[in-house]
Amino acid sequence: MAAAIRLWCLLILFGVLVGVQPLPLCRERYRSGGSWRNCTVQIGGLAIHGHADFENSYRPAFEEYLTRRLQVDAGLEFEAIPLNFSEVFDYVGSSRIDFVFCNTAAFTCLMVEFS
Repeated sequence: MAAAIRLWCLLILFGVLVGVQPLPLCRERYRSGGSWRNCTVQIGGLAIHGHADFENSYRPAFEEYLTRRLQVDAGLEFEAIPLNFSEVFDYVGSSRIDFVFCNTAAFTCLMVEFS
């Protein structure tokens, strides 16, 4: 009886662990020749008014809405990453995000720096 309970607990734990594995990042899949399907898109956003304001203002659009609209057809999940000004340059320069959301001044600086 105890062995059966332990086995049952292990199966539940395994199911929980397997069920919460994140999707692979789309940019990594694309670099290896794959398509942007069944993966996670990371959007970095310039959080001028702080991370909490970005979370409240943009996470619903970037994560919830886009994931809800595109998960069924393409299997895409979206993750919004709030960044300060210098982090935007670090993340773009090291290709750690798929898209960037920022104001026109920051975008112009990014274009000059990285194009």
